[in-house]
Amino acid sequence: MRAALVVTGTEVLEGRVRDENGAMVAASLAAAGVAVQRITVVGDGIDEILSAVADALASGVELVVTTGGLGPTHDDRTMDAVALA
Repeated sequence: MRAALVVTGTEVLEGRVRDENGAMVAASLAAAGVAVQRITVVGDGIDEILSAVADALASGVELVVTTGGLGPTHDDRTMDAVALA
């Protein structure tokens, strides 16, 4: 199985916060036999997330994993973007 990882967070994209989750998720997937084909870091905007998820799906991977965001709050647009992709 092939996967793509989309890390969301403007603070990560701008280098203000170091991404810890992406490497951990990629390592966990690899340990489970999943080949991570790409890791993309995007800001928190719905259009950025939508584009990254759509690009990942178009690349032919079987699994797209997102990490980052704020969780189930009004300003986390990850679920909206994934639904549109």
